[in-house]
Amino acid sequence: MALIHESKCGVCGAPRTTLDEKFFVTCAFCGSVMDVNVGEWFDPSKAHLDAARNLLGNSKMAARWRALTATVYGGAQEKSATYRADVEEYYYLYTFLFEDTVPKRDLVSVPARQAYAKRAAAQHVLVNTDSQVKPLWDKMLEASRAPMMHLDATPERLVVLVAAALEAATAAYAALAARPELAGGFLAPAKFYAHMSVRATLASIAPYFNAPGAVSQAMQEVFGDHPNAGRKCPHCGAPLEATPANAVQCAYCHSVIEQLAPA
Repeated sequence: MALIHESKCGVCGAPRTTLDEKFFVTCAFCGSVMDVNVGEWFDPSKAHLDAARNLLGNSKMAARWRALTATVYGGAQEKSATYRADVEEYYYLYTFLFEDTVPKRDLVSVPARQAYAKRAAAQHVLVNTDSQVKPLWDKMLEASRAPMMHLDATPERLVVLVAAALEAATAAYAALAARPELAGGFLAPAKFYAHMSVRATLASIAPYFNAPGAVSQAMQEVFGDHPNAGRKCPHCGAPLEATPANAVQCAYCHSVIEQLAPA
């Protein structure tokens, strides 16, 4: 079991409780970072952001991130006194290791990365432990898995399953967005995030449905998609405008392409 000790920030002097096994600690007051191995503090306000990454090196950072995965997803959330700190560290390291999946606004500075990690950790803890949020999140996950378990569903049945998944996802994201600890984390209505979540799930399993046109019908009836959305010009490959017209002209090669009529 990790030992807990007290330390002070070398930049601002603020007190900080941390774990001996951590590779770095972050000051909650000024955002400075300390490399535990050498005992030196890095002040992000006086040096380039890349210096934070150089404290650990990607290989060491990745090793620590992998080690934290067992804690973050180990199922002992309620029992660990240091669980929240571990989850924040997990998501903070994530911003360096997987920058292409993190919004650009959360990568502009060390404090921005810390704010992202804090919000992500708060959401993670809520969906795994909160008595109000967790049931809604679990229901969303169950509903989102339903289409995967019914790959032989008729188009009409798939529409019902997708609509239920969207309803469950909207309720779950609405519950999250209402929590004060996630203030500023949701910039769009809950239904926007629900649409993205259900669409992503449906897109990942679309090729495996037995019924032809099942996914297209679900997209049209549940999301209001036009049947020609996402089409490309067969001549030059450019994206075509989604329009209910019977034909559309490619804006790049000017070819005229016949379109599907709405269902």
